[in-house]
Amino acid sequence: MKGRLTELGQIPTNNDWRTARQVFRKVHLNRQDITISLGKGDLGPAAIAALRERLSAGQKLVEIGGKAQRLDLIIPGRPVFRGGRTWLASPDGASMARRTAADPTLLQGLKRAHKVLQDHHVSPVTTIDQNRSAKGIDDSYLRRIANIAFLAPDIQAAIVEGRQPAGLTLEMLQDMTLPIAWADQRAALGFSPASSL
Repeated sequence: MKGRLTELGQIPTNNDWRTARQVFRKVHLNRQDITISLGKGDLGPAAIAALRERLSAGQKLVEIGGKAQRLDLIIPGRPVFRGGRTWLASPDGASMARRTAADPTLLQGLKRAHKVLQDHHVSPVTTIDQNRSAKGIDDSYLRRIANIAFLAPDIQAAIVEGRQPAGLTLEMLQDMTLPIAWADQRAALGFSPASSL
């Protein structure tokens, strides 16, 4: 939230939360959006119009009159809390975080998963007859890593390109029982349906 207010010019860059708290009135977490109420301060119509131009798609800035005039910034999405991490998800559950680079730990885990399968002569695309020559994976760590190679291709591509949800970690993938169906994997891991990836 602080970052978004900095982008909108409401908070100077490189300031701490004390500065941000002076601008905030309250925050409402709704099912489909987050409403941040801000003090209107000395903002005139031109400044408010300039703020509206800087909003991202789907965001709204509403003026509330009365005794305590304020601005309500409405951001589509909802917070997701998982494993001590918090990030913003769109109403359909997909992460709204902007990543610029792939997670090296997650990439290494995906690479290792495919290597384990290769070493044991197993592949997500082999037939039952081909799997008869496969070796079992004795090590429990390697078994947990190997499951990652069975992620949907679009999920694996998103990991390689750094487009995975903000809360997705290698540890999380290792510790969970991944659904077999790709659509269920997308839902469980916070991805959009395949058509929008």
